Amino acid sequence: MSKYSFPASYPQDTPAPANLSIVIRDYWDGTQQRLGGANSNEAEPLCLECDLLIAIDAPAQLLGLKNAPEIYLDPFGSPLRNLDGTAWQIRSAQEMSPSEFSIWSHEVADLITRLVLEQGIVCIDLVDLALILSQGTQPLRCLICDWPNPHRLPDALQGRTFKYALWGLFAASGQLDMALFEKANALFDQIGFPDGMYVGAARIQSVDVPRLMFIGV
Repeated sequence: MSKYSFPASYPQDTPAPANLSIVIRDYWDGTQQRLGGANSNEAEPLCLECDLLIAIDAPAQLLGLKNAPEIYLDPFGSPLRNLDGTAWQIRSAQEMSPSEFSIWSHEVADLITRLVLEQGIVCIDLVDLALILSQGTQPLRCLICDWPNPHRLPDALQGRTFKYALWGLFAASGQLDMALFEKANALFDQIGFPDGMYVGAARIQSVDVPRLMFIGV
């Protein structure tokens, strides 16, 4: 049985940077969401201009996008994609059922979008995102887990190592501060390489237990 814990709700109540849009497209069920820049319009055709496409369970190659970077979210063990320097494959770090993968992939897409579009105590932009995703070899692995004890690594990250990683910390407004962020950063140093590269960010979310997203290789 999978130990993946299902996500909470992440309200998007912070204005997005002007003229920056991200499209999340689920190829399994055909749904689409566009966030930032323009109002969401699920009826829009896929052939559109955006700043980033996040593709869930997509076919081997996409057509119709105009110079948009692409992130492919794929299940654990899925085939390696043949991608150029502006597209990246991120796979789940553990096996999941199709329903679990659907929940996981939408949470990953939502959290990446929030890290880029929303303001927080520690921010990243598309340049930071592309920089870390372009390091090392493809595909990257992604873990999402609760972080109930800020003094130790979550069980999902115990025994793992990463040379390049992007991590996001999501916690309630009464918990999220620079002290908590620095604790997370110190813990992640334990599973990193001295010559590695790591980018971290933090956002407010609406649940009691802090939650972590970790993308790396």
